[in-house]
Amino acid sequence: MWTFIFLSIGLASASNNELLAPPPTVEALAGARGDAAPLPQKDTLITRVAFGSCIDPEQPIPILEAIQARNPRLMVMLGDNVYGDAVSGDPSLPELRRAYENLANNQFFRSFSASIPVLSVWDDHDYGLNDGGIEFAHKVEAERIFDAFWGVGEGDPRAEHEGVYGSFTFGPVGQQIQIILLDTRTHRSALKRMGRFQFWRKGRFEATSDHRQDMLGRSQWRWLEAALNKPADLRIVVSSVQVLPKRHGWERWGQMPMERAKLIDLLHRRDNVVIVSGDRHWATMYQDDFGLTEMTASSLNRPVGRSAPERDKDRVVKPFVDSNFGEIEVDWEARVATIRILDVLGQPVSKLAFAF
Repeated sequence: MWTFIFLSIGLASASNNELLAPPPTVEALAGARGDAAPLPQKDTLITRVAFGSCIDPEQPIPILEAIQARNPRLMVMLGDNVYGDAVSGDPSLPELRRAYENLANNQFFRSFSASIPVLSVWDDHDYGLNDGGIEFAHKVEAERIFDAFWGVGEGDPRAEHEGVYGSFTFGPVGQQIQIILLDTRTHRSALKRMGRFQFWRKGRFEATSDHRQDMLGRSQWRWLEAALNKPADLRIVVSSVQVLPKRHGWERWGQMPMERAKLIDLLHRRDNVVIVSGDRHWATMYQDDFGLTEMTASSLNRPVGRSAPERDKDRVVKPFVDSNFGEIEVDWEARVATIRILDVLGQPVSKLAFAF
């Protein structure tokens, strides 16, 4: 009897696999979102930008309705916008193509994308390798898939080089907002794993003293310095992984201390910068001793739940562990940006005012 049951299950599984259509080609992903809302014109005044990360495209995403109801002029997707890890080893990345297909077919996302312009950058799971960096053998194909789905083509600064980083500026002179998207995957060197007797620490990585450590790669560092020297009244620097936190053992800039110091030095030279990050599956805000502020907004529909986030001396609001999104609302007359974390109903759970 047990043999018969085992064979039946095996035959049913094989049958299901045969019926499953192959994932779409890269070319078919172009335009898969349908009539996606175009980015604002360069001279468009921006007063509200939304932020979110970490989506399971096979599950409902009702929080997108709450974001849409607040009428942001732009939505920035911070990474892990799908989960398509290349577990099969197939260089054509069928898992990643399938994940984007699922996102395109998700009715919450499809409706949202038709109404609200979306800017996106990737993190590890839409890059194709968990915790991955420069070592990922199929990163070129992953970028082809990213570009096709998100419509990165001629005229888009992300199409001008290897990697998905880019800078976008909107608004008239005197009211310009610059959004800088960093690529923390394509050129990032390998992280240092914790030793076998360090399991008391939360996470799997520890800081390295290796002078060869690299988060962005030489070309992206040069580009970032140039981008920060361009005219802008308010700058939002998007990093898929956290910048300011110092304690946890997961992915963060602090696992490469020299790279973190270089970035923070660049940002401290400006008094109009806010950092936005994702990745952690919960939301909070940080502020260092010099007033540099970071909002972490994560996740749109894969929250961490009741897990207790680690403590950090620079954390300035209580972590929120349910589904959430971030928002920056700009009062151009007062020259104040209000940074908010909001819940699935669009209700603020924490906020911070930032004068620029």
